[in-house]
Order: sequence, then structure tokens, then C-alpha cells
Amino acid sequence: MKLITRASDHSYLHALKLRLEGKGIPAVVLGENVSRVVLPFSFNQAQLWIYIDEQAYDADQLVLDEAHEVTTGVDVRRFYQQNNSSAKNSATVGQAYANLAITAIAIILGFFGLAWFLNSQ
Repeated sequence: MKLITRASDHSYLHALKLRLEGKGIPAVVLGENVSRVVLPFSFNQAQLWIYIDEQAYDADQLVLDEAHEVTTGVDVRRFYQQNNSSAKNSATVGQAYANLAITAIAIILGFFGLAWFLNSQ
């Protein structure tokens, strides 16, 4: 998998995903839940990834110019049928780890806030 772009605008990333898939480049948007958390700027953007590394050049060109003619396109529907379980599992596991990390950070911050509040009394 290769990272194509990041953005805090999820609708923009999903539009790009549709553009890529329409030209034969399977793609996925990751990190949407993480980007909703208030974190430093470098961590708060969702990401658009492609599954097939060899399609990176065409994907980059399509982001810049939607009229670009893709030379490495595949049948996206067949790709997802053949790779459905592994693609779903990797995205789901990534989201699970992200959610776990966010929850742990929230709990730790909560304890620090509680300790600060009790010490100020």
C-alpha cells in the first residue's frame, strides 16, 4: 500500500477515492476517526492510500489532473472481490488500534485532570 495524500476534509478524500476507483485504481481512506480527535496538526488528517504500489504514479497524476489516462488500471470490482477479506481486516485492525490509542490517551488525560483538580482543592 502507498500513501497518496492527506487531508482534514473527508469529503475531498472520498471524492478522490471515487476518481481513482473510476479509473481502475483501488483505494481506501484511513484515519477518519483519528482525525476527529484534537491532536497536533501533523496527526489530525485522514489519509488516502492505494492498494497496488505500481499504480502510485497514475494515482498521483489523477490527484493533480482528473483527465490523466491511467496505464495501470485494474478491474476494481474484481480486485475487491479477490482481496475483500484481507483489505477489510487490515483497515479494521488499524481502526481498532487507533481507537484503542485514543481511548488510552483520554483516560490518562482524565486522570491527570482529576489529580490536578484534587490538588487544587
